[in-house]
Amino acid sequence: MATAIGSVTSHREPVIPVRILENLIIECVVDTGFSGALMPPAEVVSQSGAFVIGRQKFQLVSGRSIVASVALVDIDWLDQRRMVRVLISEDLDALIGAELLDGNRLVVDYVSDEVTLTSE
Repeated sequence: MATAIGSVTSHREPVIPVRILENLIIECVVDTGFSGALMPPAEVVSQSGAFVIGRQKFQLVSGRSIVASVALVDIDWLDQRRMVRVLISEDLDALIGAELLDGNRLVVDYVSDEVTLTSE
């Protein structure tokens, strides 16, 4: 059973670190309303050396539609190397979505400000 340990920020957002390549770690806000895998900022995708493979239209929870660039990125996820399709964010926040959370146990403890994700 693999485990990822994160924290709850001062803004009360649960975050989990994600390793891209061997030397790039980003703190990702857990967003259970995001059905994709990962949404890192454009700067992170650029640093990873990933190539944009296209653009896709998406609907936000507000109902508004956006078009975002898409790339394939290798990540280390729960002790496994995985290639994931990422949406490139124009924002500075990185998001982790339900696609990577699926099949795992997520515990957000607002008493100890700890986030734990374990594979089952």
